[in-house]
Amino acid sequence: MTALVAPLRRRLARALTRHAADSLPTHRAAWGEAMRAEVDSLADGDGLLRWALGCVMAGYGQRLGAAVSASGAVVVRMALLPLLLIGLDAVFGGRTTVILHALPGCALIVLAGAWAVTAIGRRRGDDGVLAALRAALAGSRQARLKPDEMEDFLAQLTAALCQEGGPDLVQHQLSLPLGRSMFGAYPTLLHDPHVRIVMVAGLAKQPLGPVLEGIQVARSRPEAVLRRYGDALVWMGLVATLMGVMKALDVLGRPEVFGPLVAGALVGIGFGLVCAKGVVRPLADRFAHDIEDDMAVYRRIGAALAAEVR
Repeated sequence: MTALVAPLRRRLARALTRHAADSLPTHRAAWGEAMRAEVDSLADGDGLLRWALGCVMAGYGQRLGAAVSASGAVVVRMALLPLLLIGLDAVFGGRTTVILHALPGCALIVLAGAWAVTAIGRRRGDDGVLAALRAALAGSRQARLKPDEMEDFLAQLTAALCQEGGPDLVQHQLSLPLGRSMFGAYPTLLHDPHVRIVMVAGLAKQPLGPVLEGIQVARSRPEAVLRRYGDALVWMGLVATLMGVMKALDVLGRPEVFGPLVAGALVGIGFGLVCAKGVVRPLADRFAHDIEDDMAVYRRIGAALAAEVR
């Protein structure tokens, strides 16, 4: 029985370690290489699985920390906007109790309704709304590049291509684990799959224009989803307001109830506009700039390859 369990335990530990390495942010790629190397040197036993699970938890912790550090300021600004508006309303004599009372129901109608509308219009290959939000909050994949890292990488790439059999040498280095590759000092670049796509296409002497265009289309899909979601938020805010007004019309003869119901109904369109134009639209615009920053990196790599590979 032990002879059967040990290989399964070893296989599971390797799978968990691979998952842990893949979950690490790009600037911790060296940790992933160390995890993969360490798992094969450990003895069989229950400690092997505990160690692999510890790697998974460490990977999740690093990924969460990277996400918070990258998008924390954006999330804070997003949360401050509605608080600022409610506070200003209270300063100028508004009844915030009406807003707070109507807000949960209106928010549920607007957010869920806009998600449903976006999901209905979702095209093949598009991300969902949550995936698009995660991509936008993650921002640029190359934002962590050090000031001279790009120039050093291009210099090393050019030097390798100038050697005899340079394209084959670079292709072989790309197939190696990053820890054993000559490009191991550039994890932020090489852990971006689109950098590898550009390099492979350039080494194969493929036209890079269509390749770069395809990458930009793929990277821009979350932005398009966010913009559609923002439009849906406005429309669903209007729907929530109309639903609230219809409810208020049932008590038209009772002014003490009719007034608060109409005021609460207007929260729907207000909430939709604030979310769409104050949160989702700026987030989509920011993501578009991040995509352009990454595309500039891809174009520089493509230009270097086109100049050396003939």
